[in-house]
Amino acid sequence: MSTKFNILDIIGSHNIYEIDYCKPNGEMRTRHIMDACFSEKYGNNYIDAYCDESHGVLTFKVDRISGIRCSWIEIHDTSEVAPEDGVYVFACRGDNHHEYEMYKMNKGDKLWKFFEGEYTHMNGWFEVVPIVYHYIGFYPDESAWIPLNDFSISDSLDEYEVVVYQKGDKEFQYALKLYSLWPEDDFLIRESTKERSYDENYWMGTTFLAHHKIYKY
Repeated sequence: MSTKFNILDIIGSHNIYEIDYCKPNGEMRTRHIMDACFSEKYGNNYIDAYCDESHGVLTFKVDRISGIRCSWIEIHDTSEVAPEDGVYVFACRGDNHHEYEMYKMNKGDKLWKFFEGEYTHMNGWFEVVPIVYHYIGFYPDESAWIPLNDFSISDSLDEYEVVVYQKGDKEFQYALKLYSLWPEDDFLIRESTKERSYDENYWMGTTFLAHHKIYKY
């Protein structure tokens, strides 16, 4: 997908995009932007966008953007469906903060599948409502998975991780690593138990295979 096509695709979108940007001094930076539009001051070779890292609107030169990836995609209504098979991480409206949940879904499943009917659940006094989602293809088919040698706490305030693991000869399983202040709260298993895993013994005999970092919504 060409940079030009990507630029046209993100103009006017409220989704959050991750871009690889080369500064004038040659330094490469990754930025997370939203609400991009062509620059009124500099023309269509530049875009203005809200940058999460800078907490304000910045101007980016189009030919300095070497890569664009959609990080979080808005969910507009309850009828929307999953576009592909894979792992879906949802940022949800909870009591007084965002809740994060993760589910394996098949193409055509309703994105609200685990948030309505018998799956309706609460966070505090509020019903959990999915706002946006981040998609990752199943391991090992998706190239976004990186072999996992060790867990890092760097950038833990800005990022979460989806981790692929295996217990014995069972099929691949997925967990969301939250980097909480309490190590026993770090993993949130949603694909099977829908409960936080406080039991350290659960992870004994586990082989961690790969991970995928997600910039928090």
